[in-house]
Amino acid sequence: MRCPTCGTENPGDAKRCTACGERTNRKPRRRDPIDDTDTPFGKRPDSRPAVALRAYRCAVYGLIPLVGLVMGPAALVLALRAWREGRRDPAARGNGHVMAALVLGSAELLCNVVGLALMVVGWTSSP
Repeated sequence: MRCPTCGTENPGDAKRCTACGERTNRKPRRRDPIDDTDTPFGKRPDSRPAVALRAYRCAVYGLIPLVGLVMGPAALVLALRAWREGRRDPAARGNGHVMAALVLGSAELLCNVVGLALMVVGWTSSP
């Protein structure tokens, strides 16, 4: 039986740990369920998902008209940065947020540029 405090391996019938003296029949503490979540609102276990989540949030906020002119390209840049960092560390999580930010950021950038171009053409061709 492994000691829940220090991790020392003890005999199966031992009441106390041979290394630290703690009780060995104690159950290990349960982790908070929010620690295991991969949602944008969960805790961030390391730096890469933080960049991926930031990119995802920028992409979602970029859906607001006119805000997308700034947030769409920002989401695209952050998502590309997170994707590049994720390629260096294959064990990193958050790939879904990176892909969502890449797709949304690209679509927002394209739509906002086309919309802005159409407005400029409309202004210049009006009598």
